Amino acid sequence: MKSPLAETLGGLRVCGPWPAIAGGGDAVMKLKSIAGIRTIDTRTVRPPAKAADPELLSPEHRRWAADVKKRAGYQCQAVVDGRRCEVRAPARLFADHIIERKDGGPAFDVENGQCLCGSHHTKKTAAARGARLSGRGGRGFKSPS
Repeated sequence: MKSPLAETLGGLRVCGPWPAIAGGGDAVMKLKSIAGIRTIDTRTVRPPAKAADPELLSPEHRRWAADVKKRAGYQCQAVVDGRRCEVRAPARLFADHIIERKDGGPAFDVENGQCLCGSHHTKKTAAARGARLSGRGGRGFKSPS
């Protein structure tokens, strides 16, 4: 005969048939957490807080970004398989440096800018960072694919 077992052990409620504990029956004990228990961060080293580059917050950069997006017609400029990406405002668009500033690209030259959607901006930036870290340099990733 199966009888339910419910007892609290260390903040966990253990529910299941008693014969399963004694080795009888085929029921499996289930663990349920009690409502109100908070999770804790157990990492020994926490990641550093993110901080924006002060240059990206400057009025000059904001003006440059607006000019780059306007020049692109507020549409992503990535070309994939011979077709221009169709993402346009009001979707989030990024004014991206074709030659990244870390690679010596001019910071406020509109000719060094392209308008990219979030997906293409992430791909382009990751490719440039990977090239830079592998020693190939991150220059010239104009059209992400």
